[in-house]
Amino acid sequence: MVVFFSIGIANRIDYPTSFNGVQAKFNELDWRNKSHERVGMIDDLLNTYDLKNRHYNEVIEKLGTPTENTYFISDNNIVYYLDNKKSIISTDSEWLIITFKDNRVANYELKTD
Repeated sequence: MVVFFSIGIANRIDYPTSFNGVQAKFNELDWRNKSHERVGMIDDLLNTYDLKNRHYNEVIEKLGTPTENTYFISDNNIVYYLDNKKSIISTDSEWLIITFKDNRVANYELKTD
């Protein structure tokens, strides 16, 4: 939460991820419908949901449709756009790349562009 004071009026703005490192809880509905909030939920997702060895269909059921038309995509992976990196000033975007082998998660990583 960031609080701005101007002309004696306090304005409060809530961010999905605060700049002091506090993260938002993963929420499937928000993940699917508010892609700009994914960057705040990614740490909780990776800490509470073990992606390793999950079947492709399980991942799609949990995370929804992957992001289309990215340069990180290949024949054996899917990609989710997370938003800009978790910092006050950022020009890079962050992405979740999930790699499959035999339709099971072999690896996942966060990348920036």
